[in-house]
Amino acid sequence: MSPLLFIQTAAPSLNNAEAADTLKNWGQIVAIIVGIAGVAVILATKTWPWLKAKLDSRSIRNRKGAEAFPSADVEASLRYYVTPYCQDIDPAGGEEPRALIGVKRNLFETLDDVLNQPTEYRYLILLADSGMGKTSALLNYYARHIRSSRRRRKFGLAVIPLGIPNAEEMIKAVPNKERTVLFLDALDEDTLANVDHTARVRDLLEATREFSRVVITCRTQFFPKDEEIPRETGILKVGSRTAGERAGYVFHKLYLSPFTDEQVRRYLKRRYPFWRRRRRRTAFEMVEKIPNLVVRPMLLAHVGAIIKKRANIKTSCDLYAEMVEAWLEREEPLVKKENLRRFSELLAADLYINRQQRRGEFLPYGDLAGLAKAWSIPIDEWRIGSRSLLNRDAAGNYKFSHRSIMEYLCVKRFAQGDKALSGVEWTDQMNLFLRELFDGRHAGGSSRDRINTAGWEASQCVALVMAVLQSEDRIPDQERLYRSPGGVLWALGEMMRTDNRAARGTGSDGEEFSAMMTMVKVCGLFHDLPQAMVCAEQALEAVKTIPDKIEALDALVSILLAKGQRKRAIQYCQSEMKLMQETGSPDAERIRKQLEDLGEVFEFETVNLDPSGRVLQCRKREALQVTEKLAGGIGLAMVEIPGGTFTMGSRKEERDSSDSERPQHEVTLTPFYIGKYAVTQAQWRVVAGWPKVNQDLAADPSHFNGNDRPVEQVSWEDAVEFCERLSKKTGKTYRLPTEAQWEYACRAGTATPFAFGETITPEFVNYNGQYPYGKAPKGEHRRKTVPVGSLRIPNAWGLYDMHGNVWEWCQDWYGPYRAEPVTDPHGPSEGTNRVLRGGSWNYVGDYCRSAFRNIYAEPGFRDDSLGFRVVVVSRTP
Repeated sequence: MSPLLFIQTAAPSLNNAEAADTLKNWGQIVAIIVGIAGVAVILATKTWPWLKAKLDSRSIRNRKGAEAFPSADVEASLRYYVTPYCQDIDPAGGEEPRALIGVKRNLFETLDDVLNQPTEYRYLILLADSGMGKTSALLNYYARHIRSSRRRRKFGLAVIPLGIPNAEEMIKAVPNKERTVLFLDALDEDTLANVDHTARVRDLLEATREFSRVVITCRTQFFPKDEEIPRETGILKVGSRTAGERAGYVFHKLYLSPFTDEQVRRYLKRRYPFWRRRRRRTAFEMVEKIPNLVVRPMLLAHVGAIIKKRANIKTSCDLYAEMVEAWLEREEPLVKKENLRRFSELLAADLYINRQQRRGEFLPYGDLAGLAKAWSIPIDEWRIGSRSLLNRDAAGNYKFSHRSIMEYLCVKRFAQGDKALSGVEWTDQMNLFLRELFDGRHAGGSSRDRINTAGWEASQCVALVMAVLQSEDRIPDQERLYRSPGGVLWALGEMMRTDNRAARGTGSDGEEFSAMMTMVKVCGLFHDLPQAMVCAEQALEAVKTIPDKIEALDALVSILLAKGQRKRAIQYCQSEMKLMQETGSPDAERIRKQLEDLGEVFEFETVNLDPSGRVLQCRKREALQVTEKLAGGIGLAMVEIPGGTFTMGSRKEERDSSDSERPQHEVTLTPFYIGKYAVTQAQWRVVAGWPKVNQDLAADPSHFNGNDRPVEQVSWEDAVEFCERLSKKTGKTYRLPTEAQWEYACRAGTATPFAFGETITPEFVNYNGQYPYGKAPKGEHRRKTVPVGSLRIPNAWGLYDMHGNVWEWCQDWYGPYRAEPVTDPHGPSEGTNRVLRGGSWNYVGDYCRSAFRNIYAEPGFRDDSLGFRVVVVSRTP
């Protein structure tokens, strides 16, 4: 019933004036009622949470141990608090935090059960990620305990932060330990735990033996591996035990659960009552955009500042940037913003770098002004202490109000190029911050902070790469950008090129060269040779206009050699030497001498023959050779043979094959070098003149004389003596090839009877052409050896005269093949005859096949058709 209707009903005889007065009085009454109700609502929704937090904070700070917590932190933790859930499964295991399914319970109810009931879990460790509210949970549970006399009668409660220097003294000072539950907060902020967490936990357990229960909080990622999270305490139970009960106490492990959607809504409703509908709606909209960020209560608490600015938040870095910026703007009337920003960033780096030395992430009050003066930042002493992101504890020390703010400022400082931060161990949260900044540059994302790598040293690059890789495990699979270090190194290399060019202006090749050389070192440290090669090549490209290229060239050559790509290294040296010679650079001679050690890439042409001996195809190839200098300008050319697997022996279907060539079997060989030619008479003469190792050598044993002709009439024993003398002189290991090495080198990747195809002809091979192989026509029989390489056509790997000219001794004793696959075989350990391969000038075509084995020669046998070539199995890279 309306007031007007009531008046008319109750007093129908009243005149209009009296009715108006009565209506006015009722209106005043209603206004008063509405006002009182509004005040009541405001008190209930706004003033009461503030007043309750104030009262609880005062109660807590009067208790032993809790005075170490700054009052501002305590009050902030108590206001608008929503009790979280806890679970047994780590919610930060790499998936989206709220996607994991686990049994969740109210945290306070779980603590009540653990702390009030007899259980073997006398020790509990509460784990959570940064900003998940571990400290707030302990303080709110403490306040709840203090408010209830019934709970206080059951047990006492003490809360001590482990990040303060005198934590152990405070533990000792707690009275009535046997009926007191001890909360130890932030094991990850304990400086001794950062040195050796296992030893520190053991010491804390010893110091807390007398307490009824002990609860320790810690960051989950503080432990390198999940199995390193404490389980056994080593403390034995007193009294009798039931059957199967453990002899000692164990840690009960709990994880704080991320806020659910309902808990987030509950918090925002408390923060923004119904009469602030617009801000509440804006908060809900922002939560929908960044759900993974606001599951952290610490970040959720700063939603208000973000709402005021209507900021576009996409990453946690964006959120922290807005938090810090809002604070700077708030302090602008008292302290110049840029001075305060720079001081806070420098202080964050100083606290983190020197935490071991100070035994905590804090700074004595008296040192604040000194640091500002040392950093040339004009801030008055009183303003440093009262107008900063710091909070002061009971001992007068200052620390950041939340550790993650310090971590964010450290990362921001590092991203700006602070070298001092590259040598410290980073936390998981710092890794994530830097990962977000890196992704912002690499993936084209936007971020309020930016990595600038101009002028970075290798140590800074390594720190960045490690941070990105270590954060990869915490990123969902579908969101991972870097499956290997190579992806990170590539992206960083592109940043380095861009930033260093921009630092000095477009086209500044010197800065780009320096950046790429730094990346070469970094890639080498991560054993990423392909990416190192890319960076080294970019360095060479960048210094086309700079005369001194030696540093880049040396780095590139070293990388290529380490990767086993000697040929490519030589090609770079050859091309650079040519350019240096054209420009008159004095470094050309140095490169020439370097090439003598590296070798040279030579080009050649090989052929493929059809069954009738006609040329089907001519192919241009190239190969790498190194030359061992002997004497008087005489050298021994050795060709690089790549490692690989091939099928050794012949098929039954192969014309004129024999059982000694079977069974075919798979052989795997490591890379080696083999003579480009058979050993010549000139080379033999030089080595024969060196001091003997086991036997004398005739200087000119050959029947067909000529310096460039292959040496012949040498036995297997003579050839071995040659190799031993050569090895002793050079310091490398020279020997005869194994049968497997010889056949692998002869085939050069083919599976046909000959390296040239189905047959051979005297045009390309020195053999008895009157007895051709297969459908090839008869041809010339030269009846003597020819100079090595004179027939001009090598096989596909650049080896000359592998078929014909002279038989070539192999290292192996003869023995039948085995069917199973082998790696680097050396034949039987003993036997009667040594194996010869390749055929010779006076033998028929089928004896020159790649698979043919001459098995009838004793080690001391000599003949004018017997020669050899050598391999080197150990050489300086």
